[in-house]
Amino acid sequence: MTTQKEYIYEVGFSFLKQDEAIAYDLNDHIQDRLSTFIYSKKQEELGGTDGEKKFNTVFYEECRVVVVLYRDGWGETPWTRIEEAAIKNRAFDKGWDFLLFVNLDTNSSLPTWIPRTSIWLDYQRFKTEGAIAVIDQKVKETGGTSRQETIAEAAERLKRSRKAEKERELFLKSQEAVTVANRELRIIIEKLKVLKPIIEDTETCLDLATSERTNLPMYEFGFNGYYLCFNSSYPIQHDIANGTLKVRIYEKKGHDQTEYKEYIHKQSILSFDRDLIGNNGWSEHNTGNDFLTTDELIDKWVKQFINDLGKRKKNHS
Repeated sequence: MTTQKEYIYEVGFSFLKQDEAIAYDLNDHIQDRLSTFIYSKKQEELGGTDGEKKFNTVFYEECRVVVVLYRDGWGETPWTRIEEAAIKNRAFDKGWDFLLFVNLDTNSSLPTWIPRTSIWLDYQRFKTEGAIAVIDQKVKETGGTSRQETIAEAAERLKRSRKAEKERELFLKSQEAVTVANRELRIIIEKLKVLKPIIEDTETCLDLATSERTNLPMYEFGFNGYYLCFNSSYPIQHDIANGTLKVRIYEKKGHDQTEYKEYIHKQSILSFDRDLIGNNGWSEHNTGNDFLTTDELIDKWVKQFINDLGKRKKNHS
């Protein structure tokens, strides 16, 4: 069981890079009344230290409550692997009552080493407000003191949110955003080129045909008439508002112009965007929904393309 002792942090968050925005949102709701550890906010403290040793110490003994924002892949990256080891060691040595798992993806399976009696939360169901309530209760149960947010603290949180949104809007109207958007497009193309030989397999003759265009950047690869294409209306010179990135998985049939047809299986039209904590990426055109960083966007669509190829092979066998 957790002993009554002083902790440097009341709450520490462990999460994958792609879930940083969720971590920041949860942290923003409690940071005025509880001391918290969130890696990207503690870079100055961590600078010049032995990262592995520091992370082990933070999650093993310095945080009263550890909140894991979980989805498949957590515990497999270099930093979350270190955090997972520290959390497991603490749980085996001192008990499980310090730990709260927040499951972000209902399709993900929680680690098998977590006892069935341990607390975990379905984020899709309870959202930020529900997660905050459970975190508060967890702090109290483990000997900490949690109180309700004051009006002044709520006002400060609102001001932070409005300031972040204003900074985002100013950035998206700036020439810097034009430069960054075009740079992200080049990153997409270069990363797709790197992934091409990883997907290919000479033994089974899985050779991807490719096509590239530099003006209005476009890159696609495909196999047996089935293609993944990233097609942009950039580069842009002054304003990113009207630029789009179209990502589609489609099928080509026929070569003669009178018979040639394209069948779109999946498609997304995106705009360059930046989230409220400064990550560059892409969101649904005209709505701003479903923000993804460039790496997340590539990961989502390339995996979908690979999965589709596997299904098509079975269907045609």
